[in-house]
Parts: sequence; structure tokens; C-alpha cells
Amino acid sequence: MVEGARQHDMSGIGVAVRYATALLEVAAEQRLTASVEADIRSMRRILAEVPGVREYCLRLRPRRELDMTLVETAFVPYLGELTANTLRTAVRNGRVAALPFIPDAFERVAARRSDTVAVSLETARPADPELLRSVEARMSRRTGRTVALRARVVPELLGGMRITWENRVLDLSAAGRAKKLRSVLLSE
Repeated sequence: MVEGARQHDMSGIGVAVRYATALLEVAAEQRLTASVEADIRSMRRILAEVPGVREYCLRLRPRRELDMTLVETAFVPYLGELTANTLRTAVRNGRVAALPFIPDAFERVAARRSDTVAVSLETARPADPELLRSVEARMSRRTGRTVALRARVVPELLGGMRITWENRVLDLSAAGRAKKLRSVLLSE
């Protein structure tokens, strides 16, 4: 990725967190959280199924006349009023680059405010029930919250495990350790 585009993405992420926070707060006040969560899933689906929408949002361009047309066409018909108005506000403020990041930002903000933390356990082979219980208990103690554990098999790990939660990674996999060893050997 080109440095300018990376900076554009990073600013889009920060702005998306602000819009997602505002959206979540207003949704909670108006008791529309479930509806907005459904909107966020719709946004995620649109961005995944129509990659041109994401590409358009992230493209650096001097003219912004088409931004509102994009939002009105690609998103608004599939969203509730509160979420649609949030996207319109972002576009009016010249923040179309934030739109692709709003679903992830919303889910992160909602998770931080929840009593539950989403934890992902990746192993090279299916995890046995004892490992699942152990990881869940340790992560609950570590975070002080209830753990929603999701386990998945990632054969590329070769062995061990990788645990992720709230943008943190604990890599105890064989592949991760081999990568660290390689880095150490190449740095000398």
C-alpha cells in the first residue's frame, strides 16, 4: 500500500471510531441498538459483496460531488434512519473514507462497553474441551469480563495456539515462534 493511502486509511479508522461511538450512544438512548446492529451487519455485507464501494470510499479525489449519491444508492436503502443519517453526516463532513471502517469500529466500541469480551482461539487442530475451558477461565481472569470464546482451526499455525481479543494477540503457535526465531537469526 502506498504511504499516502495508508495515512488515508489510518485517518479513516480514527474518524470511524468517533462516528461509531456517536451512533452507539444515540442508538442506546433511543433504544435502537438491535436495529443499528442489524444495519452494521448490512453495511459489512455491502462492503464485502460490492468491493467497488470500499474502493470508491478510500480513493483520494479532489471532487466529492458523488459521495452522497454513493451513500444514498449503496447504503441508505438497506439501513434504518439513524444509521443512514450518520453516514450522510459523515459524507457532508467530507469523511467518506471513514465509511468502510464504521462496521469494525462500531463492533469494537460496543464490545468495550459490554460486560463480555470476544476472544478468538486459533489452533492447528480442533481444541479439546479442557483447553477451551482453560482459555476461557484465564481470559476471564485477565480481562475481568465474561468471555465469548470462538475457536477455529488454522492448520498454518503448525502447533500451539493464538489468542486474540480487543486488538491484542497472544501468539503461542509454532509458526509464530519460528517467525520470531527467524527474525532473531536474521538480525545478527
